[in-house]
Amino acid sequence: MLLIHGSSSCGAEMAPLAAALRPYTSTTAPNLVGHGGRPVPESFSVEGFVSDIVAYVDREEIERTFVTGMFYGLGHPLTAIPLQPVARIIAAWMEKVRKA
Repeated sequence: MLLIHGSSSCGAEMAPLAAALRPYTSTTAPNLVGHGGRPVPESFSVEGFVSDIVAYVDREEIERTFVTGMFYGLGHPLTAIPLQPVARIIAAWMEKVRKA
């Protein structure tokens, strides 16, 4: 299961959820670009986060996963953007890779 952290956070914030899920599934919680000590880009965008997540999934050779995480809330450049669009984009990318 791919666990996506919220704004102003890092992958380690997802550790309690990862621990609870560990008996049932494998989990991974990457630090998004500009978070958890990673370099901050010139600007933040949904496309940038999605590209970063897709690159992570590719590097880690993750063939199939569930995606869940925090909701980006008020006060963040991605104000109130839910993870569902990100999950749909990743799912479409993974389907494309499987067919290749």
